[in-house]
Amino acid sequence: MTFKNFSYLFPGYPIFCIISALLSIIPIPSHYRAGNIAIIAIGLWSFGGNVIAATNTIVWHGNLRNPHPVWGDISQAYFSVMNFGLSSATLHVQYTLWRVARNRKLWMTPRQRRWQKFWAYFFGYGVPILFVVLHYIVQGHRYNVVEDLGPTPTTYLTTMSFAIYYIWDPIFCIIAFVFAILTFITCRRYQKEVTNMFNLSKKHSANEYRRLFLLTGVLVFIHFPFTFWVVVVNAVKYDVDPWISWDDTHFDYMRIEYWSRSVVESIDGMAAGWSVSYWAVGLTGYFYFLCYGTGSESLRQYKQAIS
Repeated sequence: MTFKNFSYLFPGYPIFCIISALLSIIPIPSHYRAGNIAIIAIGLWSFGGNVIAATNTIVWHGNLRNPHPVWGDISQAYFSVMNFGLSSATLHVQYTLWRVARNRKLWMTPRQRRWQKFWAYFFGYGVPILFVVLHYIVQGHRYNVVEDLGPTPTTYLTTMSFAIYYIWDPIFCIIAFVFAILTFITCRRYQKEVTNMFNLSKKHSANEYRRLFLLTGVLVFIHFPFTFWVVVVNAVKYDVDPWISWDDTHFDYMRIEYWSRSVVESIDGMAAGWSVSYWAVGLTGYFYFLCYGTGSESLRQYKQAIS
């Protein structure tokens, strides 16, 4: 076994991802009944990423075949925006927690509820779809097929890549962290009113709210260093070219590059850097289940399902 390429991932990594995918979908039914659209989105983004990662590392273990190019397009598009799906949906969850603390009420008018759903869907799914389009602007060619990993996204490193793509994931995390601080300050300032609000509620409790706030904050705190690391590595380790034109970036766009184990080994630090990214995908399901699948309401529904 060597860590100079990605051959070590099989079979442990796909098993790890399959378990992660299962953990991602377990909490979804309870949150569906509660109408937590953004929390469901986090679980679905984690589930999809782990299914694709597990599939690719099984199918492409030890080979560079490309039997279904459309699957390669799906894989690269999904992985190019998965982080945005996680961070933007988490941002909306944290904003919602702050809004509840600021307004000190849990009920909403029908109009407010409609807008709440609209923004939840927008941040959970609309923002990532927007970044599929933005990534295409700086996508140098169709995708790469990496031995042991399968199809992977490709981004032509220019100044434009940072302005419209790389920088936004950490920005979402920073905004979410600001809302977390505001939520904490607001809850401290209006502690009595917030406690009374939950005491009058039959569906929600103060303990559940605090738990959701703390775990969502931890999720942001963990996600931010990774996204910031991606930006720094791409800015410092690799050459960043100036943006010239659309035609320059998309020259010979339809080509697919094939990277064997020997090519991976020849690129200093590639195996280590990409390994961090891929194991981070696998960890998302475990963190998601810990944050959103172990609350008292979720545990109660698990017991009902088993019985």
